[in-house]
Amino acid sequence: MTKKLTYITLQEKAGIKRVKEPVSFGLPLPKGLVKNPKQLVILDSQESQLTSQWEPTLLWPDGSLKWVLGNFLADLKPGEKKNYAIALVETHSKLKSSFVIRQTENEININNGQTSILISKLSSFLENIFLNSTPLFAKTKWQVIGSKDKETSLKIKSLAIEESGPLKVVIGIKGQISSPKRDLHLLFYQRFTFWAGLSLVKIEFTVRNPRRAKHKGGYWDLGDPGSMYIKDLSLVLWPSQPAETILFSTETSNPFQETVPPFEIYQDSSGGKLWQSPVHVNKDGIVSLTFKGYRLKAGHSETYGLRASPLVKILTKDKTEISLAVPYFWQNFPKAIKVEKDLICISLFPKEFNDLHEVQGGEQKTHEFWLAFGDEKYPAPELAWTYSPITPILDPNWISQTEAVLYFSENQGDKNYNKITQEAVEGENSFFIKREKIDEYGWRNFGDVYADHETIFHKGKRPLVSHYNNQYDLIYSFLIQFLRTGDIRWFNLGHELARHVYDIDVYHTEEDKQAYNNGLFWHTFHYVDAYRSTHRCYSRDAGITGGGPSNEHLYSSGLLLYYLLTGDPRAKEVVIKFGEHVIEMDKPLKFLRWLDNSPSGLASQTRDPWYHGPGRGAGNSINCLLDAYQLTRDRKFLAKAEELIRRCIHPRDDIEARELRKPEKRWSYTVFLQVLGKYLLLKHEWNELDYMFAYGRESLLHYARWMAKNEYIYLDKPELLEYPTETWAAQEIRKAEVFNLAAYFSSATNERKLFLEKAKFFYQESLERLLSFSTWSFTRPLAIILQSGFSFYWFEKLAPPKWPEENYDFGEPENFVPQKIRVKKKLLWWKR
Repeated sequence: MTKKLTYITLQEKAGIKRVKEPVSFGLPLPKGLVKNPKQLVILDSQESQLTSQWEPTLLWPDGSLKWVLGNFLADLKPGEKKNYAIALVETHSKLKSSFVIRQTENEININNGQTSILISKLSSFLENIFLNSTPLFAKTKWQVIGSKDKETSLKIKSLAIEESGPLKVVIGIKGQISSPKRDLHLLFYQRFTFWAGLSLVKIEFTVRNPRRAKHKGGYWDLGDPGSMYIKDLSLVLWPSQPAETILFSTETSNPFQETVPPFEIYQDSSGGKLWQSPVHVNKDGIVSLTFKGYRLKAGHSETYGLRASPLVKILTKDKTEISLAVPYFWQNFPKAIKVEKDLICISLFPKEFNDLHEVQGGEQKTHEFWLAFGDEKYPAPELAWTYSPITPILDPNWISQTEAVLYFSENQGDKNYNKITQEAVEGENSFFIKREKIDEYGWRNFGDVYADHETIFHKGKRPLVSHYNNQYDLIYSFLIQFLRTGDIRWFNLGHELARHVYDIDVYHTEEDKQAYNNGLFWHTFHYVDAYRSTHRCYSRDAGITGGGPSNEHLYSSGLLLYYLLTGDPRAKEVVIKFGEHVIEMDKPLKFLRWLDNSPSGLASQTRDPWYHGPGRGAGNSINCLLDAYQLTRDRKFLAKAEELIRRCIHPRDDIEARELRKPEKRWSYTVFLQVLGKYLLLKHEWNELDYMFAYGRESLLHYARWMAKNEYIYLDKPELLEYPTETWAAQEIRKAEVFNLAAYFSSATNERKLFLEKAKFFYQESLERLLSFSTWSFTRPLAIILQSGFSFYWFEKLAPPKWPEENYDFGEPENFVPQKIRVKKKLLWWKR
């Protein structure tokens, strides 16, 4: 028996014929519906069952599947739109895999009937690729050259099958790159994906500098002693037969041209109007880009263009075809592809660039490219689609029914909310247009968002460079809007920002202090140019010292949702590491343990080292712990979250003593209450209506009652604000969510009615006040509205359950004192 659950929609918009294009998508499922992923199938329009592969990514408390990652191959004509049904079968048919895999300690051999791949620990790349028993390459290797023009060696530490099923196999390789004099020491992670019946391989290569930045004096500029420098990072392939003919297209919309080796396409800059933007300064404060766009050398001719998305097909003497494509080629410049008679070179950090490639301490970069193979009998798969892959669209009504996405509602909201959110993807102030304003491109910058709200006081001719990173978790907001609307522009923004954040903005090191290791860097300092600090926020050129990762800028939910939608293991790794980071930063500082072994308090402070009440610092920490717990079910994360809740809030708090009436100091207490509401909803989902649930619920209601009597629109008292900007109008929408949460968890009818009225008031006032500013479309207010605005209609349709009214004794509030202050007090006592 087959039961249809929902459908996904694929729409071809690039004018490309797609044949057996690999498609992946995350699918939420209702609690208790599916326990075995093999019960899920995909049906085409004729209700024929397609070969598919499913991977569980998140579970409900009862062990049923909450999220799965589906994979299949799709065929679409140019401009075609197709619906595929997702169905549940009672007894699954065992699909026979076309892969034959042989594995030993040192190598893995994969054969899918057409292509045979040998991966060995002895080789830096694939040992060899065979097409119908014919070897394609005589030799392959990664070429990494350091700053002193010395070639390095790659050593593989681990080789593992990460995924294996009837449709695709994924192999992961981890290792290190070292130079003879240790001037270059990097870690790398390669990921190969193969599909059944296709002579196609996707390669992802992540290179990481594991050293810490020295950040002397509190500055985080390029040129830091912790940086490492690469002259060239290229994959070099030596074909078994010489290349005779090259077919190439510089842009996917252009027809193929024919030439002979040598061939080279090199992207030096973005090709945009502001290609020499100060966003691209190096450690010396110089923009070292040499020309606008790309250079093409084909045969004996040399031409130039703006933005290349190259497709290259190499035909060898024995009529074998080797095709390649590098998605985001121009966006992640510099990049190069070179073909000679006897070699093929894909340069991810090309030596043609007029500078060294600086990888900062704790920074990494993930590159992606595709290879396809064929001959006269079996043509190579086309790769044009890799530059605009199909994005499956889920039915919003199904997502809402599953209850697998917190606050998700298919209701599109009111006209003001829609006007504000739509500005993000279209019009003169969309995030796509904002990129062009400072040329937010290049391998370090692409995907980031321009913080144009910081330009409000800027008067210079040179554009002010300010990076937003992931403040207020724009990744999550972008992906939620994609799920709500089905507009793939939202997915593209979320996908590109997620890749940027987990590579560049996360501090991938274990060598710095516990408050920094594996944390997330801030946005650029307010109203100040980034200069040479890139995404590290404090530059010597600005003369503002400090910085470093902090609990007040730590956002995990977007990366968690990105992992659930794409299966990207790097996003999952970061979510778990953020949870570990919170636990580590709160441990006693090692150099003070001999005096006091209390928690450092770095995970719970907000704005001031001595404030450990409700605030965004503690709220963000708790949120990261909750996300890590959802992924791992490791109770240490939940235990730490509950410890921080008890530390920062109490059902009998003296709220006036918290100084919540001072918005400049304490505006972010609502962030904490929003996270506390998420904690309560998750506890309800986990059926843990225990002491801590009651503690959190009573605390939330205690603060909401105070808010109902005392909260107002901050802009009504501008004298209390340093800068009464549009951001304050946007922040009011957080109060609406807190009141909705309080109404949901209240058991008193009259109180619930009051909270709902307050929620509606602050929701509407926030949107109307924001739109009264000419600057309403700046990045920061958009980010706040996107983060907190979509939940409003979820509460409207719900009837809250009847909550247990246990008579717990919560005791009296205790004042938490962090380790440093305890030590200071002890030293003063000893001195006296």
